[in-house]
Amino acid sequence: MVERYLILISLASYLLIPAVALSIKRYSWGKTFVMVYVLYYATSAPILSYFKKGHFSQAMPGESQWRETLDALNGSAFRSSLLLFQSPYIEADQLDYSPNTPLFDYLSAPVLSSYIRDARTPFELLPHHWRTETAMQQEFNTRIKRVVLGNREFTLLCTQEFWEDFQVWLHREFTDHFEIFSVNSFRSSQVLRLKKIRLLSKENP
Repeated sequence: MVERYLILISLASYLLIPAVALSIKRYSWGKTFVMVYVLYYATSAPILSYFKKGHFSQAMPGESQWRETLDALNGSAFRSSLLLFQSPYIEADQLDYSPNTPLFDYLSAPVLSSYIRDARTPFELLPHHWRTETAMQQEFNTRIKRVVLGNREFTLLCTQEFWEDFQVWLHREFTDHFEIFSVNSFRSSQVLRLKKIRLLSKENP
């Protein structure tokens, strides 16, 4: 969502460049202005980005925390048989998406493109907020509960706010029969969190 707004905001700047060039009566002057601007931007922006971050890609809000979080997710400490991913694009009333569709691929970004390229780990998409109590959310929660019970171990990628609500649900649904252990955890420089959770049966420890 942030990238969409940045694109809309940047349109004014991109339109300003040809507007200035066209406002100059002599064509050669306008052409020179555009060429100088493009050369300046093509050299200064990547160089400044390299000195700030150590690579040439353009800065985007939150990009560093996604990079460090996905790097941690790719490590052995967070490997599990199931990944639960809090998608920033799904609201509690939009849980009727279907797997293996373009919509599912869109909702899976950025994890689908940056982590599960070959679908090596089964994963489930979670909505942006977990606390909403609706019939659709309740049905969805029941399905997620079955998936968690079938694996007894999962890795959760979410924000701190989401984790606080999800943790309450997790203990409410499972503590009667399971011990809930946080095997590993990771905090990004901002709000993203990684949690590797394991359920151990109280009857068969």
